[in-house]
Amino acid sequence: MVGAADVAAAYVKCLEMCNADKVTIWADNCCGQNKNWTLFTTLCICVNQEWCPSEVSLKYLEKGHTYMKPDSIHGLIGKKLKKTSRSIYFSQFR
Repeated sequence: MVGAADVAAAYVKCLEMCNADKVTIWADNCCGQNKNWTLFTTLCICVNQEWCPSEVSLKYLEKGHTYMKPDSIHGLIGKKLKKTSRSIYFSQFR
């Protein structure tokens, strides 16, 4: 199960790879992953670093309208990862 710290770490990695000064992140309303103090605190720390964009906006889809196009492939990715015996690193998903 993916928790708040895992999601925050993924957002930080994306921000590290980003070259924009302002970033908008669209997320679903999952309190355990996208609406919590771990994520908010992590993003506050990031925007105060020289390497990070100066502005990061979080926008949430309206309740009942949280279907996002990537949702349709998450299950397929999970199945493939379960069948893979080797380690897969975040950098391979670029």
